[in-house]
Amino acid sequence: MRVEFKEYIGEKQNQVIIDYLTLTVHQVQVLDLLEIFCKFIENQEIIPSNFTLYEYGTLKGYDTSYRFLGENIINFNFSTKLPERMGVNINISGQGLKLINLNNLIEFVNHLESENIKYNCTRLDLAFDDFNNTIPKQEIIEDLEQYVLLGIGQQNNTNCLTRIKNTSIQFYSGAFNKIQYKNVTFGSRKGTFFARMYDKRAEQQYTNIDYYERFELELRQDRAQYVLLKLMQKQELSILFVELLCSGIKFINADKYQGKERDVKKVGLKSYFQQFLEEVSKIKYEYKKIKYQIKQTTEYFLKKVNYVYNQLGTLLSAIHQTNSKVLPSILSECRKKALNHDKYSYYIKNCKKELIIQNPFIT
Repeated sequence: MRVEFKEYIGEKQNQVIIDYLTLTVHQVQVLDLLEIFCKFIENQEIIPSNFTLYEYGTLKGYDTSYRFLGENIINFNFSTKLPERMGVNINISGQGLKLINLNNLIEFVNHLESENIKYNCTRLDLAFDDFNNTIPKQEIIEDLEQYVLLGIGQQNNTNCLTRIKNTSIQFYSGAFNKIQYKNVTFGSRKGTFFARMYDKRAEQQYTNIDYYERFELELRQDRAQYVLLKLMQKQELSILFVELLCSGIKFINADKYQGKERDVKKVGLKSYFQQFLEEVSKIKYEYKKIKYQIKQTTEYFLKKVNYVYNQLGTLLSAIHQTNSKVLPSILSECRKKALNHDKYSYYIKNCKKELIIQNPFIT
């Protein structure tokens, strides 16, 4: 089985979505939690039997996982060595969240709450998708560049009101389909707030549209838990996006600044930033029917098999001395595991380790 995504962008409607979610749940066995989770999800394909067991986790610290259709989109990670301490980690990517109704997720978390099951949201990404030039990208980048150039001690003279270190701000440029772009990231992935503003059209290699920007907030720990609790209280995603963005950074009228403490109420927000926040706040989340297809395809498995052989071919070309009797068994095992859609990349790594033992010159 595979998940085949046909993303619907024809309407080009601006939206705020959850693009990544990680929950850690304690006091429940992984299979019991998986069954509870599936009961709350209305997508009929998301059932326990469609989750494949893997002998490794998708996140650090977890050695085993159940993955939806064998894909890294909806994962239930757990530790066989420290089950009580680590709990069960539910990790859902942006693609996985597109298969799930947000109301279903909220109902699931409400159930955990009602049953007094200990849980914690460790990461939650909020993303604003822009199809009509709502994001004042150029103005934000110019103010961030000024903030970076002035350095520590002079940042009161900039339009940026933030605790983010100027050294954590990164710019990168490129071009796709003859359209130039400049992206920016700011904040720290080790902290609770990290943001990126980038050309989604270029990232996804869309050739049928000329403009598709994303402003994404990667929230962790307290900030992530806060958003989840607010969603349980029926708060709009757009309002939460605005609130959490402003908790990390604001763009103010620095030329009106006087004194040691900058008061936003006195100097006011930059007009471009104020207008942006107002436009985002107007967006209402729409619970639409899933517009993605899940289907079985033998071609997908064949691609995995070809990948295995290509990787082994690269290894074999680097071998100077090896035991030829070992290679057929390795090839046979890789083919068998790939056809069964069972951690094929894991076997590639094991094969490489085995061959390195035989020949230390392989890298």
